[in-house]
Amino acid sequence: MLRVIQDEYSNKNHCPRILVVDDDTAIRRLTSYALRKAGFEVLEACTADEGARYVGDANIDAIVTDVEMPGALNGYDLAWRTHTRYPLTPLFVVSSSVGSDRRELPPHSRFFEKPVDPGILVAEMRAGS
Repeated sequence: MLRVIQDEYSNKNHCPRILVVDDDTAIRRLTSYALRKAGFEVLEACTADEGARYVGDANIDAIVTDVEMPGALNGYDLAWRTHTRYPLTPLFVVSSSVGSDRRELPPHSRFFEKPVDPGILVAEMRAGS
């Protein structure tokens, strides 16, 4: 479950940081807006390559990624790289491709067909993956 937690060392609240990766600007912004409105901190990337850099450099609590994007990596690649390095990070993969193969996802990932209601993503994140 992703929720605001209190940092045991600084006594400050930690807002879960979500990475939203999608090359479709409108979808990325809509998803990010809904997550921010729900109280999450959001980072955005327009390619899986850029998203992979965020995963390595930022403390990411969950990822929402599209599958098909320009660049060397796709959403499945990003999901697997993240899972290999941070196996407990919740992964939410979305795609409008009819041929998307859910079997390509790492364990404990969730797959959603586009268009996905951002409210459903928020509810899934709050409920846990």
